[in-house]
Amino acid sequence: MYYLQAMHRIKSAIDFFIGSKLFYSIFGKLYFKLFSPFIHSVTYHDTPEEFIETFRLQLQWYKKHYSNCNLEDLKTFLFEGRWNNKKPGLIITFDDALKTNFTVALPLLEEFGFTGWFMIPPGFVDIVSIKQREFAKKHFIEYLPNGENSRLAMSWEEIKEIERRGHIITCHSMFHNRLSTKLTFEELYVEIIESKKLFEINLNHSVNIFTWVGGEEWAYSNSAYKVLLKAKYEMIFCTNCAPIKANQNPHFLERYHIDPNYSINRLRVVLGGLYDILYWRKRKRVFKNLNFKNTFCL
Repeated sequence: MYYLQAMHRIKSAIDFFIGSKLFYSIFGKLYFKLFSPFIHSVTYHDTPEEFIETFRLQLQWYKKHYSNCNLEDLKTFLFEGRWNNKKPGLIITFDDALKTNFTVALPLLEEFGFTGWFMIPPGFVDIVSIKQREFAKKHFIEYLPNGENSRLAMSWEEIKEIERRGHIITCHSMFHNRLSTKLTFEELYVEIIESKKLFEINLNHSVNIFTWVGGEEWAYSNSAYKVLLKAKYEMIFCTNCAPIKANQNPHFLERYHIDPNYSINRLRVVLGGLYDILYWRKRKRVFKNLNFKNTFCL
């Protein structure tokens, strides 16, 4: 208990000083100048209505400091090295196919002119409503409690509506299982390749972007990466805190975890360069384990 209280005080102090407007105006600008052009990618999970006001404030802050990045923008940047905006790009992603991403986050994204990138585990979508909470608990999908009889995950019709409105769907495994060394080849095949086929059946087109499940170091396995290559995914997202750079390896597009109730001070801490440094060693270890080449690493 005392340890948690101490950590909370330390975190609050970091947010207060490093996340202050004055600190960010100096070091944030230096960070942007040093690494531009670049794209930051942030990831959310549940976006409940309880946090709608803080999420709105976050989007306002993003709008001030970043320009929206859609799929064509990302491809042009990655494969041609061109970025035509003065501000860095921003990719806003949502993991796990939770319905609040459709009902709460999507309208706000469109209000502020942002493209949403939705990382979907299609096996979760196919689970009947009454069993979705049991599935979520078993597969580590976190959410705030809502009506017990209401649907927890998006439906396929809602996912199709997201695409019709110009947003992006990516594969986030089949059943939201960590792709660790504990999984057999057959299990990896289901999570990585069969999930791709399920998208093709329901969306009538191929989904060529994949997102790893979990940010733990052990959740990235070389055996899974080999299956990802076999599946011919064009781009792959991770969560190890680094900017996306032009001409880098498209199989290691880093993201920063954000909760919708984060203060603006906390956003400045996460996206102002500190987390890039804190995650540096982890990125190096993951690169080595997965045999990544020519990937930008701070």
